[in-house]
Order: sequence, then C-alpha cells, then structure tokens
Amino acid sequence: MDLRKLLIGVPAQADGGQKFARWRNEAKSQSESATDDEIRLRLRLLLGIGDYQDRSPEIRIQTGFAGGDALLVHPDWIEAARKSTQAKVLKAQGKSIHFVQLSKPPFRWRKDRNRSDLTFNYSGDAKRVRELVAAIHNVASLGHGKPRLICLAEAGPWCLAAGAASTDGIELQAELTGLEPEDECLSRKLFIPGLQRIGGLPALARLAGVH
Repeated sequence: MDLRKLLIGVPAQADGGQKFARWRNEAKSQSESATDDEIRLRLRLLLGIGDYQDRSPEIRIQTGFAGGDALLVHPDWIEAARKSTQAKVLKAQGKSIHFVQLSKPPFRWRKDRNRSDLTFNYSGDAKRVRELVAAIHNVASLGHGKPRLICLAEAGPWCLAAGAASTDGIELQAELTGLEPEDECLSRKLFIPGLQRIGGLPALARLAGVH
C-alpha cells in the first residue's frame, strides 16, 4: 500500500505539479461556492483580524466644513498625501481628511529569506491591510456616514484588500492599474500568503464592490 495515496489522496505516480494543480482546482471550486460573508471571514482570519488588539495607525485630521469623512493613503506616508492633488480636491469640497500613516514593517519578505519567517509572522502587506481595517472602523465609528477610502499609487492594492476585509461600509477609490490576479503580480503588489486559497483578486474585488 502506497502511503502517498492514503495521505494525499492522489495516484502514487502523480508528480508534485499534478498534486498542486489538483489542490488548486479544489481550492478554486471551494471559493467559488462560498458566500461573500464566508469569504470575508476567511480573509479576516488570514490577516489575523480579531486575534489581538488591532493597532490603529497614526491619523492626522484636517477638519472640513461640508460634512463627510475621507481617509487618504499614500505609500510615501502622510506628507506625500498632504501634497497630493486628491488632498487639494477634498479640501476644496470641504471634506474632513484623515491622513493615514501606516507602519513600515522591518522587511518585505523575499524569496531568499528563511521561509519560516511567514510561519510565525504576517507579511508587511498583511500588516498594512490590517491597520487600514482598524483605521476604517475608527472613522466609520464617528457616525458621519459612509467614509471614502482614497488610496494612491502602490497603496491601492492594500486598500482593495482592506475594503474587502472591513465590515464597515466604505466608498473605495483606489489606483489599481497593473494589478493582475496571477501569482507573480500579487507577490509584488499584494503579498498576502494564502490569498489565492480564498479566491484571490476576484474575491477581493467582489467584496470591495470594485467592478
């Protein structure tokens, strides 16, 4: 009796590529049959939301007069966000602007690092997404209606994932040019191990209301 057949459930002659292809097809089928609430729950578990005291990032507020809140996120942090065209537009509209300062993780995981890093730690992108979810919740809790989440340049993919994981209603405006569902692209732009297992980019877009 071949133990591989018992433990993996595939013919003994199947090579690693065939096993992975079968596992991936099964995962895709499971994600396609899951409800949006189930996918969101899996995403939150993947990010570690709810397992700890979520860190709310630093937020500097520019209060407006016309009502309504906007969170503005730039990959080069608060000062770059303040100088952006979007900040000037929001200011002219009289919106209250919440400039979000996400933390800079000590490293971005690389293939040449010890793979056990991600056994015990979240990736840098996962940490940013988690902080954004906390920031969204704090602003939504102000009770001023559905906030706008505006994300510039490389921050776009983080905000897409945060919008998908958040249980608070938001209006998402994110730069997603060049973001593709393939592994190679996600590993550069939105590196969250396990993301493909729960539906990948199409699932995030659906949950965040991006069409």
